[in-house]
Amino acid sequence: MADNIQQRVLMIVLILTSIITLAAVAANLGLFGESELVSNFAKWGLTGVLGVIVTTAVGISKGLFSKTNKLRVSITFKEKQPGEVRLDTTKCEYQLLDDKGNEIEKNKLTPVIKGQNWECTLPEKAIESFYVKLFLSDLGGVNWIVGPFYSFESTQIAEVTG
Repeated sequence: MADNIQQRVLMIVLILTSIITLAAVAANLGLFGESELVSNFAKWGLTGVLGVIVTTAVGISKGLFSKTNKLRVSITFKEKQPGEVRLDTTKCEYQLLDDKGNEIEKNKLTPVIKGQNWECTLPEKAIESFYVKLFLSDLGGVNWIVGPFYSFESTQIAEVTG
């Protein structure tokens, strides 16, 4: 969510700076006539051009270097009301599987509460795997399993294991 807000603010700043730059260039070309207000405004043309260049450079670098491929999975629990399950975040794991069901990687996972549901952020390597499985444990000692599912599916249902 914060990344989305930053992108919107950056886009608004870029658009406003571009509009001011276009107006300054138009004033320098004499499109607004010969008034004192326009000549004062036209002085800011170079500053506006530099502002657009800097803003564009920052926007491109943020796009290149920020991690936007976060895979988030929202988890609901079968036959449980939202918020009823409290996970033990120290005993949760993910497993990445290939197309034949062979394990690629198994590691710790830290689910977090988002509203009434739990959400897990998978590593970028999950994009390369074919299936994902989640192994969750709640504070009452009940073990839950999620999947296997495709890494691009964003909502999953957890079921009690054996």
